Amino acid sequence: WDLQKEALRALAAMTEGSEAATSVFVEYGGVSMLHQVVASPSVPVKTSACKVISALVRSRKLAHRLLEDHLLGKVVRLAFFDDPPLQCDAMGVVILVLQHADMSMPVISMDVSSLRVAEEEAAAKAGAHEGTSLLEKRKGVRTNQVPPGDNVLQGIEFMLVSPYEDSHLQASRALYLIASHEDKARAKIGASGTLVPRLIEMASLNGL
Repeated sequence: WDLQKEALRALAAMTEGSEAATSVFVEYGGVSMLHQVVASPSVPVKTSACKVISALVRSRKLAHRLLEDHLLGKVVRLAFFDDPPLQCDAMGVVILVLQHADMSMPVISMDVSSLRVAEEEAAAKAGAHEGTSLLEKRKGVRTNQVPPGDNVLQGIEFMLVSPYEDSHLQASRALYLIASHEDKARAKIGASGTLVPRLIEMASLNGL
């Protein structure tokens, strides 16, 4: 996986803040490549893919495109993996998209259940995976177990109830941006029934 990681690292550096380089990346099929690598069994490769996507979504136009073609949905699915750095990088992409003021409702309205079902079908075809070898663990390879979760707010909730403080911080940042833009978005947070109580718990002296 090292070659993939280094290539993705170079692409992230190339596209960061460069409209010309980003245009070349898109022209040569970079977005299609990202669809493939976010599905990699290697967590470090998934994380490296998030770095490239983070560079792309700083452009509102590209952020909207990646939402429309479901790449952003695939990133949201990564927030449900029990891996704090991967969770935080995935939610970091979402945070960058949310910084575009008119993207809050499109982001929280995304339904990624079809992506989850596709993952489950792919895992079923691959067959049951009995454990992970030591070599695979060293390489950050995951089994084909499919995590639950169908939308951004569920991903944020998953991170908030995890045992990882870094995940709590990143999820709270995402909620702040969602709540900052639209009344409809704030209503969605309140309607979840779990997000506000968890925020209150974390804000209290006994919350952590």
